[in-house]
Amino acid sequence: MLRISTGQMYQQGLDGILKTQAKMSRTQEQISTGRRILRPSDDPAGSTQVLELNRAARTVEQYQKNADRAQNRLELVDNTLSGITTMLQRVNELALQGSSGTYNAAQRDMIAVEVRGMLSSVLDLANTTDSAGDYLFSGFQGKVKPFAAGAGTYTFSGDTGLREIRISADRTVADSESGFHTFMDVPIAAGGVRDLFSTIDQIATALEADTSPGTLVPILVVPSPGSVRCMPVSARKSDQSMSRGISTRVSS
Repeated sequence: MLRISTGQMYQQGLDGILKTQAKMSRTQEQISTGRRILRPSDDPAGSTQVLELNRAARTVEQYQKNADRAQNRLELVDNTLSGITTMLQRVNELALQGSSGTYNAAQRDMIAVEVRGMLSSVLDLANTTDSAGDYLFSGFQGKVKPFAAGAGTYTFSGDTGLREIRISADRTVADSESGFHTFMDVPIAAGGVRDLFSTIDQIATALEADTSPGTLVPILVVPSPGSVRCMPVSARKSDQSMSRGISTRVSS
């Protein structure tokens, strides 16, 4: 007959108590963390699935952050272009007034002052930055101020690139407009192109010279509200640009 000593009985009882305490502690930890698997050794196969799910969740979270950032930036672009459009409409009105034969030189000078004020405001808006300090219309060169004025001439220092942000595994979105095409490459009715700033400047110069700026009056088209535009990765090369936020045609 197998004999069990008193010491062995105590040890077995103690071992049982310790195992029960360990199970209780693990159960409490599971309850407090809300996790069934606390360590990979608890369930190797389940742990692998958890890691994959966590990785997927982080990826989706990053895509959502990217989409939110793109949406915020595009809303700023739309608001900026809407403000510029309003100012261009006012310039159009002032140029038409100045073209009237009923205005004298002093009156045209007053109109020219307002036109130059509008020009300054349009230039400032064209150099708008986002919350990160990046210029909206500089293309890939976000830290480079895109537009500058000097002695009646206006220069563009950015590039024509459109920054794309990935918002899903196979979708990207351009988060701005091409500053060059929007402001510096404006088609005119007689053919060719002219930059928007020089056109406004020439309107003011004509008014200051007491001449009619009628031949420089822009024909402005109010833009439709922009929106986030998603593009499949395979289509990025064939569709690099978003719809223009502002469409401007200038007569010869």
